[in-house]
Amino acid sequence: MTASSARRLAHGIWLGTGLVWLVALILAITSLPSEAASVALLGIPIAIYSSVGAMIARRRPENPIGWLFGGVGLALALWMLGLGYAEALESLPGATAAAWMAVLIYTTLLPMALPAFLLLFPDGRLRSPRWGVALWSVALGGVLLLVGSIGQIDGFGQVPVSPPDWTTAIPAAESIYIAGLLVTFAASLAGFVALVL
Repeated sequence: MTASSARRLAHGIWLGTGLVWLVALILAITSLPSEAASVALLGIPIAIYSSVGAMIARRRPENPIGWLFGGVGLALALWMLGLGYAEALESLPGATAAAWMAVLIYTTLLPMALPAFLLLFPDGRLRSPRWGVALWSVALGGVLLLVGSIGQIDGFGQVPVSPPDWTTAIPAAESIYIAGLLVTFAASLAGFVALVL
């Protein structure tokens, strides 16, 4: 990726994140006034993550830390938008997809961000190849979280969706999700050790 392309992409993610959050806020104010304050307050971490991510990504596009920060900001904004759309406009097309998006971002993507950040900080590289095991653990944790989330999606908040029929073949979806959390937590501990070292 050229430097100019990286700058455009970083700025695009930053602007897109702001627009998604703004739409989520307008939706909350008009349809879910009780949620408007929390959506507005969530704009603070969204602005911090997306702005820091954009600054790093435009100057050091080879460093995944900037893209990771930008991705977290965008994921938070999409989570708020998806949840608000699914709750306020559940009779409209796309409400089910919005609910799925919101739940999977919250239960799968966001928990993976912290260990990945700790392992790759500050220069975007692992301390040594042996730390790749911890990074693969983040991926494994993400897969377990994804499968566990799909199997019990109706257990995460007020969303108008239920687990698909094929998930009946998944034994103990809740246990799979907990296993994913434990693997992700272990990867976070490894990342903290790497950061200290």
